This record gives sequence, structure tokens and C-alpha cells, in this order.
Amino acid sequence: MNITDLFIKYPNAKPCQDHRILDAGDIFVAIKGSTFDAHGVLHEVIAKNPAVIVVQDSSAFSKVSAPKDFKGEKIIVQNSRAAFDQLCHAYFGSPSQKLFCVGVTGTNGKTTTSHMVEFALNQFNLGTGVIGTIDHHYQNKKWETHLTTPGSLEFYSRLRDFVELGAKALSVEVSSHALDQDRMSSCEFDVGIFTNLTRDHLDYHGDMEKYFKAKEKFFTEILKNSPKKSKYAVINQDDAYGRQIQIPKNVQKISYGGSGSLPAGSLPKGTDLTYEILEQSFAGQRLNINYQGKKYVSQIQLSGQFNILNYLATLGVLLAKQIPISKSIEIFSNFTGVRGRLEKVANNKGIHVFVDYAHTPDALENVLKTLVDVRRESKNGKKIITVFGCGGDRDKGKRPIMGEIASRMSDFAVITSDNPRTEDPAQIIKDIEAGCAGRKNYEIEADRKKAIEKALNIAKNGDAVLIAGKGHEDYQIVGITKYHFDDVEVVKEFLG
Repeated sequence: MNITDLFIKYPNAKPCQDHRILDAGDIFVAIKGSTFDAHGVLHEVIAKNPAVIVVQDSSAFSKVSAPKDFKGEKIIVQNSRAAFDQLCHAYFGSPSQKLFCVGVTGTNGKTTTSHMVEFALNQFNLGTGVIGTIDHHYQNKKWETHLTTPGSLEFYSRLRDFVELGAKALSVEVSSHALDQDRMSSCEFDVGIFTNLTRDHLDYHGDMEKYFKAKEKFFTEILKNSPKKSKYAVINQDDAYGRQIQIPKNVQKISYGGSGSLPAGSLPKGTDLTYEILEQSFAGQRLNINYQGKKYVSQIQLSGQFNILNYLATLGVLLAKQIPISKSIEIFSNFTGVRGRLEKVANNKGIHVFVDYAHTPDALENVLKTLVDVRRESKNGKKIITVFGCGGDRDKGKRPIMGEIASRMSDFAVITSDNPRTEDPAQIIKDIEAGCAGRKNYEIEADRKKAIEKALNIAKNGDAVLIAGKGHEDYQIVGITKYHFDDVEVVKEFLG
């Protein structure tokens, strides 16, 4: 039996995984989480008289006292998370069937790429809903978000909202946590994008191989099993993990990569989309885009090679939609970027101030490399000043790595707090400082507002100040309390 057939038998039932809000007549799915196993509270579930109980642990019912009291159905599945996802998709009317669905996964670049995809598809009259780190939105309608990729119930509910509002497409950030937890395993994707894989979330996954396998699952399982007729995997060939991804036979591959960003011969022959930088500045870049033996000149209002790769990934999506590359390139001269992603903060002091979400070693190095490259081309010898910290209760191993990168690539760095959460900010800073390798081109200021002020006071006309780690976030989490804090607002307060 297909588990979604339960809605034929119980048309008024809704899927539920939280026994505390379960109503009589619902379909309860027992999920084993990292800290709580719902199989252990079946006695409470039974007391609420659901229509169906779905379990993964076949011995769960035998452990419940007086199981005969339950008159509903008992179903055993191999993967209760996947079963819950299926039920949620069906409950909300299988909305992904009605949308051109694009998923973006990778450590860095998900937000920028998903917004570039939205921008591009909107230009071609495919109204696009976005689900990601900043928010969920369709046109002017917005919903707050707390996770990069929400749980199944919220995810498919939002897709239904998009459909009802008239959306024709979806652009969603796909996190490794969501993939590991089967939060969107039933979504019928048309295109999957892989941006890159670098150190992050090892507090959850344990090691890079497990982290990679979680990401690869998007292509080898979800995209493979999608019933859409034409499916595409848009893969970054600059990334070593991108070159390892196994693409299923029923999925077409569109590859992209750089020119000069890898050692000679490293970029696989036949890479579909490549580029050459003709000019670059803090205002943007002029490029040659190479596709099928032809060169197309393109102008984008984004800095950095990493943003060029995000741009190429978006061009790959449009190719999957059978839109000629010449038309795709034309529209991007008007794309001005994403909030908190190398966002330039205007001021009358002549300082180039950027706020960026970079909170991993790779992201921080890429952003600083962009500033270094632009400075080299401008030949003005101005300084690069970086303000950054690391989040608490997260992967501690990346802290000294980021300290080393910031102190090596900046003329001066101010090490401060990010979201310390329940950790001691001083200890987090000490972990970061361990990577500075005896350099003396940094100061410590735990108060983030004072740290930003210090960096801006040091900066002179023409200098670049990078404020990294929080990007679009308008809060700071200290302990378990969330306070309002916005890097852009702080900069404007000091510089006007």
C-alpha cells in the first residue's frame, strides 16, 4: 500500500509527528530523533485515539501497555521520516507537481544562487517562490524562517501557499540537515545545483565524508526519484566533491567551472560553462562566458569569483529550462545582489564597507580573496580590515582556521563575537586567536558593536572593511536570548 492512500480512507486526517498537539483521527508518525524518540511515548499517542500510528521500530507496539486499547491502524515502515514527508506532500495537494522546482545545495553560495535563480526565472515570467536562510517569500509576501530548510509540514504548506498565490517555480536552499532528515525527500525537483563543499556542520555530521554523502543524496536519491520528465544536475566542477558526485542515468548533467581557478588540466574536459574575467572592481565584473565554443560578454554587479560561479549555476538552470544563453546573459546586468552577501554599505567617508554572511573558512577566504584581487587590480595600496567572530555551540574546529585566514589575508583584523549562544565568548575568541600564528595585526573586542566601530575608525578613504559572519541576520544570540543586532544598521549609525 502507498502510505498516501491513507488519505482516501481517512480524508479528514492530518499528518502529525508531535504527540503533544495530536488530535483524534490524525495520522501519527513516530520519529526517532537525536534527542527524543517518539516510539517511547506511544502510550500517550494511543490515549489520543489517532486514526493511524506509523512506526519505524517494529517492536514499538509490544512495548506499550495494553496495546489492544488502540482501535486504529498500525503501520510499520522502514523510514518513518520519509513516510512523514510523503504524507505531508500529499496532505497539501502535492504542490511540487505544479512548480518548476530548483534546489540549491552546498556549503556556501546557496542563498545568493537561490536568489539569482528567483531573479532570472521571474524575468522569464516564471513567478518564483523562495525558501531559504533569509526568509520565505513570493513577490511581496514574506514569511519568517528559523531554519535554512524547514520541516516537512511547513515546507509543503509553504509550497501550497506559493501555488495559491500564482507561483510557477520554486527556488529552495537545501541543507545537509534537511537531506539527512528526509525533510523534502518527496519534493519533485526539476533541477538540483551543487555549489561546493567545505568544512561546516561537522558537529552534526562527524566528518567530511558523511557531510558529503548527505549532500550527494540530493542527486542520487531525491532527484533520481523525482517523476519529472526532464531532470538536471548543475554541478560545480571547480569543487573536488562536485567532481565526485554520482549523477544518476535518468538525470542530465550541466557542468560549470572557472578559468584559472584550478591548476592546469584540473577542470574536466567538456565542462559546459566556463568564464574569463575581463575587468573587476568593487562595483562588479565584466566577463567572457564560454558555452559550446562561443564567447558571450557579460556584465554583473557582483564582485568575486565565487559569485561568478553562482552566476554560472543560474545560467545552468536557465539552460535546463531551454532558455538561450544569449537571452539569459542580457538580464543579469540588472541583478544587484542579495542582502548580507558581500552587501556594500554606502557612506560618505569613501570607505568600501561590506557585510557578508561568511561563517566558514572557505567562505571567509573567498570573500577576502575578492577584496585582495580587486585591490591588486586597482593598485591603490589601500588596507583591508576584517571584523569577524565564530558562533557558539557549533563546530569548534573551524575557529583557529578562520583566525589564520583573517590574520593572513587582512592588513588588520578585529576578532569579536558572532552568536556566542551558551558558550563563553572569551573562550570562542581564544579558540580563534590560536590560529593567528603569532601575528600582531589584530585586536580583540568581544563587544561586536564596539568592534565594528573600531574597524571603521581605523579605516581611511579607499580602505575596505569586511564585517563577516552574520550577514542578513538582525539579531545576536547570547545565552538563550536573542537580541536585535544588525551589522548594516551599526555601520550606518557610525558612518551615516
